[in-house]
Amino acid sequence: MKKEKDAYSKSLNARFLFCPKCACTSVRKDFGFKWTPFNLIPEDSLSFFTVRNPYDRMSSQFKEIILKDLNAAPTIDTKVYNRVIRSIRNTKDPSRQVSMFFESIDKYGLFDSHLVSQTYAMTNPEYNRDTINVDKVHLIDFDNMEEELNNIFSTDVTLTVHNKGKDFDTSLINQYREYIKNLYKEDIELYNHIKARIK
Repeated sequence: MKKEKDAYSKSLNARFLFCPKCACTSVRKDFGFKWTPFNLIPEDSLSFFTVRNPYDRMSSQFKEIILKDLNAAPTIDTKVYNRVIRSIRNTKDPSRQVSMFFESIDKYGLFDSHLVSQTYAMTNPEYNRDTINVDKVHLIDFDNMEEELNNIFSTDVTLTVHNKGKDFDTSLINQYREYIKNLYKEDIELYNHIKARIK
């Protein structure tokens, strides 16, 4: 099902291309963007997309899906999804929770919409990207986005962390770096491109 909205600021005439776990909440709240139907976003608006380290993003995805009691965002059968999530959440050992999480990705694919790749969210028609010129999208380094966005918009906004969630041992996720590398190969290439650009 196609997404129907992106975050848009009328005062900045800027469109933030949505991707889960890439600072959408922070940018919306601190820069004053609002969810806006695609057909109401001007064609001449400046479009930008934040690019995040895929390994850090996976830790954030795990916290969002497993450690926070949020509304589900399943991409598979809801009953199967609920059973998978409940089983992982009921496991007390954090290391086992993480292994079950990756086992579930192996078995069901990207079973939650928070797991969508960044390159998919930036280019796929499901996200209505067939209506914009992706080549003209400003790519923002997640690690330096406050400075980059303030430079683009001539503003002086301080970004705050929203949806931080519970703390957990990220080294448990880092044990799966090779798995994440294969899962998000194009995202890692994009992230490396962004880092090379600013050196």
